[in-house]
Amino acid sequence: MIEEKDLTDLTPTHRGYAVHFLCLLTDEEKDSVPNSLDRVPTLYRMALNKASDVGGRKYHNQSFGGGVEFIGSRSDVLRDINKMMKG
Repeated sequence: MIEEKDLTDLTPTHRGYAVHFLCLLTDEEKDSVPNSLDRVPTLYRMALNKASDVGGRKYHNQSFGGGVEFIGSRSDVLRDINKMMKG
């Protein structure tokens, strides 16, 4: 479950919030990917695929590696992500 502390406010450059991709995956999903050189890119793709169902997209910024961006109010973003996490 995502909490407010997991959201990074992107204003004034964007109108939304970023979340680190690992916050979007369950422990079972993380454990399903074997330790290898492809582990992190695979987990990132999995998180982006899940996030795209609720409007998430890759966040490109050097200061926030592995971010997924969500546009909307804090409460809407939290609601949408947590609904996605419950399946």
